[in-house]
Amino acid sequence: MPVLCCGNVSVGGTGKTPVVMELAQRLIRRGKKPHILARGYGGRVPDGTRVDPRRHGAGDVGDEPLLLASICRSGWGEIVCGAQNAPLRQGRTAF
Repeated sequence: MPVLCCGNVSVGGTGKTPVVMELAQRLIRRGKKPHILARGYGGRVPDGTRVDPRRHGAGDVGDEPLLLASICRSGWGEIVCGAQNAPLRQGRTAF
C-alpha cells in the first residue's frame, strides 16, 4: 500500500492541509480512494474514529479533518482521526 506523508516539524500555517487536499483530489480524479490520518486537533472523539461530515462537527473531530473528510467522501475514501491514531501506531488497521 503506497503511503504519502505530509507531516512537518512545524505546527500551524505551514501549508500541510492544502497539500493534503490537493493530493486527495488528484488521487480521486485518478480513480483512487485516499485514506487520510489526522490528529484532529481540538476534537474530542476517541482515537481511530472515522470522520463522517454528516455525523461529526468541528467540535467532535477538529476543523481540518472535517474539511478533508468532505473531500474524501466525494471519492469514497476515508479520514481517521484521533489524538495519537493509536490503532495504527500499535500496528492495527482502522479499516
